[in-house]
Amino acid sequence: MILWYLKDRRFSVEEAIAKLTKAIKWRQEFGVADLSEDTVKSIAKTGKAYVHDFLDVNDRPVLIVVASKHLPDVSFEDHCLVYF
Repeated sequence: MILWYLKDRRFSVEEAIAKLTKAIKWRQEFGVADLSEDTVKSIAKTGKAYVHDFLDVNDRPVLIVVASKHLPDVSFEDHCLVYF
Protein backbone atom coordinates (compact mmCIF):
# COMPACT_ATOMS: atom_id res chain seq x y z
CA MET A 1 0.00 0.00 0.00
CA ILE A 2 2.78 2.43 0.86
CA LEU A 3 4.46 1.73 -2.47
CA TRP A 4 1.28 2.85 -4.25
CA TYR A 5 1.41 6.24 -2.51
CA LEU A 6 5.12 6.60 -3.29
CA LYS A 7 4.57 5.79 -6.97
CA ASP A 8 1.59 8.14 -7.13
CA ARG A 9 3.71 10.99 -5.75
CA ARG A 10 6.73 10.14 -7.96
CA PHE A 11 8.63 8.82 -4.92
CA SER A 12 8.45 12.08 -3.01
CA VAL A 13 8.35 10.76 0.55
CA GLU A 14 6.93 13.99 1.97
CA GLU A 15 4.11 14.14 -0.59
CA ALA A 16 3.35 10.43 -0.18
CA ILE A 17 3.12 10.82 3.60
CA ALA A 18 0.85 13.85 3.22
CA LYS A 19 -1.46 11.99 0.83
CA LEU A 20 -1.54 8.86 2.99
CA THR A 21 -2.24 10.94 6.10
CA LYS A 22 -5.10 12.68 4.31
CA ALA A 23 -6.52 9.31 3.20
CA ILE A 24 -6.35 7.89 6.73
CA LYS A 25 -8.05 11.00 8.13
CA TRP A 26 -10.83 10.72 5.51
CA ARG A 27 -11.36 7.03 6.35
CA GLN A 28 -11.67 7.91 10.04
CA GLU A 29 -14.03 10.86 9.46
CA PHE A 30 -16.35 8.89 7.19
CA GLY A 31 -16.30 5.73 9.32
CA VAL A 32 -15.04 3.43 6.60
CA ALA A 33 -13.95 0.84 9.19
CA ASP A 34 -17.51 0.75 10.53
CA LEU A 35 -19.06 -0.30 7.22
CA SER A 36 -20.55 -3.76 7.27
CA GLU A 37 -21.85 -6.03 4.56
CA ASP A 38 -25.41 -5.41 5.77
CA THR A 39 -24.94 -1.64 5.60
CA VAL A 40 -23.64 -1.82 2.05
CA LYS A 41 -26.48 -4.14 1.01
CA SER A 42 -29.13 -1.83 2.46
CA ILE A 43 -27.62 1.18 0.70
CA ALA A 44 -27.39 -0.80 -2.55
CA LYS A 45 -31.11 -1.56 -2.35
CA THR A 46 -31.83 2.16 -2.70
CA GLY A 47 -30.59 2.03 -6.30
CA LYS A 48 -28.18 4.93 -5.76
CA ALA A 49 -25.30 2.85 -7.06
CA TYR A 50 -24.53 -0.58 -8.42
CA VAL A 51 -21.54 -2.63 -9.49
CA HIS A 52 -21.34 -2.88 -13.28
CA ASP A 53 -21.02 -6.31 -14.91
CA PHE A 54 -17.73 -5.34 -16.56
CA LEU A 55 -14.33 -4.64 -15.01
CA ASP A 56 -12.14 -1.62 -15.73
CA VAL A 57 -8.87 -1.82 -17.68
CA ASN A 58 -7.08 -2.95 -14.50
CA ASP A 59 -9.64 -5.72 -13.82
CA ARG A 60 -11.23 -3.84 -10.94
CA PRO A 61 -14.99 -3.65 -10.30
CA VAL A 62 -16.70 -0.53 -11.64
CA LEU A 63 -19.19 1.22 -9.38
CA ILE A 64 -21.87 3.19 -11.22
CA VAL A 65 -23.46 6.01 -9.21
CA VAL A 66 -26.93 7.05 -10.36
CA ALA A 67 -26.67 10.80 -9.93
CA SER A 68 -30.43 11.40 -10.01
CA LYS A 69 -30.87 9.17 -6.94
CA HIS A 70 -27.86 10.49 -5.03
CA LEU A 71 -28.78 13.30 -2.66
CA PRO A 72 -25.67 14.19 -0.62
CA ASP A 73 -27.71 16.24 1.87
CA VAL A 74 -29.74 13.18 2.86
CA SER A 75 -27.79 10.68 4.92
CA PHE A 76 -28.66 7.01 4.92
CA GLU A 77 -29.98 7.31 8.48
CA ASP A 78 -32.26 10.21 7.48
CA HIS A 79 -33.46 8.14 4.54
CA CYS A 80 -34.33 5.26 6.88
CA LEU A 81 -36.23 7.55 9.22
CA VAL A 82 -38.37 8.79 6.36
CA TYR A 83 -39.40 5.28 5.38
CA PHE A 84 -39.67 3.56 8.74
